[in-house]
Amino acid sequence: MRQRVAELCSPDAAKSVVIQYGGSVKPDNARSLLSQPDVDGALVGGASLKAVDFLAIIASADGLAAVRRTALSPVFPSLR
Repeated sequence: MRQRVAELCSPDAAKSVVIQYGGSVKPDNARSLLSQPDVDGALVGGASLKAVDFLAIIASADGLAAVRRTALSPVFPSLR
């Protein structure tokens, strides 16, 4: 998509476009999806309704797996 914007408009316009992944984002696929070169973020749906899953997605996005296991484990024991 970004390449197409560059072709139709300009490379600068393509750089300014924010591309959000809108498919199924879950804790087990968030890191893989968000590490794609032209994915700038994600629209999290149902997984945002479960705090543990949503925090796991946030941790994946920020690369904070250690934070998930340590700082959040007193609040959410299932993250241990």
